[in-house]
Amino acid sequence: EIGKELNVDYILECEAQNIQHKTLIGLQLFDVVNNKNLWSEPYEKEISLDNIFEVQREVTLAVTHDLKAKLASEEKKRIERNPTDNIAAYNIYLIGKEYKRIHLFGLDRKTTSDAFYKAKRLFEQAIELDSTYSEAYAVMAVFSVFSSAASGGELGKFDLNDAFVYTSKSLELDPENIFAILTQAIIERWINWNYVAAEHQY
Repeated sequence: EIGKELNVDYILECEAQNIQHKTLIGLQLFDVVNNKNLWSEPYEKEISLDNIFEVQREVTLAVTHDLKAKLASEEKKRIERNPTDNIAAYNIYLIGKEYKRIHLFGLDRKTTSDAFYKAKRLFEQAIELDSTYSEAYAVMAVFSVFSSAASGGELGKFDLNDAFVYTSKSLELDPENIFAILTQAIIERWINWNYVAAEHQY
C-alpha cells in the first residue's frame, strides 16, 4: 500500500531494537509490484549520539554495496557529510520533527496547535545551538509555508517572508538541500506567481 501510494517499485524497510547497549538493525528490500521480499540483512551496532552519523553512513554504504547500487559522486559526498557537528542540535531537531508530524496529522485542533508551537520552538533551538545547520533552516522554511497555508496564516502568525529568509539561509549553507529547493519552488509558484522560476526549481 505504501509503495503504491508513493508510486515506487521498491521499499527498503528498517527496524531497530536496543538489546544490552547494542542496537540490532534489520533491513528488508521489498518488490512492490510482485509483493516479494528480495533481500534482508541484519546489522549489530553499538549506537550512541556520538557515532550515530558514522553508523548511518556505514549501513547506507553496506546496503548500496550489497544491492550493487551505483552511487553518483555527489550522492557519496552527501552520505559522508554530517548534517551537523552539534549532537544536541541534532537531537532537538529530531524531537521537533516528531512534533511537526503531530501538528500535521494530529486528530484534534488543540493537539495540533500545541504541537505546532513546540515544533517551532525546538527547530529554533536547534538553529540557536548550530547556526550552520542547513537542514534545520530548511525544515523551518517548509514548516512555515505549509503551516501558514493550512491555517490561513493565523496559526503562529507565520509571515511567509520567514519562509523566504529560512530558505535563503539553508541554501546559502547547502545549495543542494532538497527541502529548501522545494520550498523555494513553492514560494515562486504560489507567492511570486513566477511559473518559470518555480518549474526550474522543481
